[in-house]
Formats: sequence, C-alpha cells, structure tokens
Amino acid sequence: NAKLINQVTDEFYMFKVDLKFTEPKSMGTLKFEAPCRQSHKLPVSIRNPLNVPSTFTCESSNPDIRFLFDNEFVEQFEIPPNTEEIVDLLYRPLVEGGGEAKVNIKSDELGLFTYDCSHTAHPPGLDNSVVIKTSFGTDTPGVFRFKHYGLQGTTYTAAIKPAPGSNDAGINDFVVQTPTVTAAAVDKETQQEGVACEVKISFGPSEIVERRVLLELTSPD
Repeated sequence: NAKLINQVTDEFYMFKVDLKFTEPKSMGTLKFEAPCRQSHKLPVSIRNPLNVPSTFTCESSNPDIRFLFDNEFVEQFEIPPNTEEIVDLLYRPLVEGGGEAKVNIKSDELGLFTYDCSHTAHPPGLDNSVVIKTSFGTDTPGVFRFKHYGLQGTTYTAAIKPAPGSNDAGINDFVVQTPTVTAAAVDKETQQEGVACEVKISFGPSEIVERRVLLELTSPD
C-alpha cells in the first residue's frame, strides 16, 4: 500500500500499488578475442550501495570465460558496504572457433547483472623455440616446456613435422623422447598460471647443417 499525505492539513489518501518484477535486460555485450591458450581480460564494475556487505555469485555459459576478483579465480565474491569493485572476466580459449555466451553476476540483495558475450578463438601461433647446439655424430637432448589450462586432464601426443616452408630433409635427426605427455587438470593453485608440462627431444645431426623442424602437440580434448 502507498500513502499520500497533505503536509498542511494532514489529509491523506491510501491506495494499493501492484508491483511486477521482471528479469533485467542485458547490461551490454562484451567482445572477447584471443588466440588459443592466450587470454583476453575485460573489467566489469559493480557497486554495492547498501550499508551492509553483499555477496555475489558468478555464472558463465562458456567455461572458457571465468571470473577474476582480487587476482584470483572465483565463483563468489563479497563487496563491502558503499563500495565499488572491479571483477575481471577472463577469456582463455583452448580450441579455435567462436560463438555467443552469457554471464550472470547475482546478489540476493541487489539482483542480477547479466551480460551478453561474443567470443572468437583464433588458431594458436608458434610457441617459444627450442635451440639445440651439438657436434656432428652426437645426440644432444632438448626440452620444450608448455602450459596446460584445461579444467580436465588430458594426454598430449608429440610428433616432429617439417617446419613451415621446409621439406622433410633431416627430420629423422630429431627424436621425441617423451611421445606422450599426461597433463593434470588445473586446480585452485594452477588455474591462472596453468599446469607446467614438458616434452623431451634429442637432436643427432646426420650432416653438418642447420636443421629446422616443427614440434606438434595434439590432444583429443
């Protein structure tokens, strides 16, 4: 019920008000774009105007879009009274492609903040090179290190391929010593930096010449 009061005569009028609450519209569209295994981060500002703390829960329809608060991945965070905070949305795709997604940030006291997202994952570029210097007729080891960012564990298969623009001459001079690499799923401690993995290779030149090859890692996941 609502009540209108005349400040001079104290006369008042009471009437009934019907209120209808509907789901809020999107706060806007966030556009993410990154090569596979690289990240793109966008900030979202949220203010708590109340005199009490408010707890927010986070949901994303795309597992590649996650929430960072105080530089930690979270599914829930709290904002103090009368305070504005930044929550970062981090997009780190694992396979190339694109599409649409929706993220929700919800508080029991302040309601739902929803954003539409468009995301594009480009093919991965070349990672850091491994340089092996050796003598003719000697097998010399080398190590390629990489990060796994998946929420599930997986097994990578390593293979030597000709470098872009090159033929397969000398490809047999390289040997993968660890043809399969098992990577654990990321956890609370590793979800931002990734799980460290490595592939051991060796190089034994068959002639005195510089060789260039491509080390390719594939995963069924």
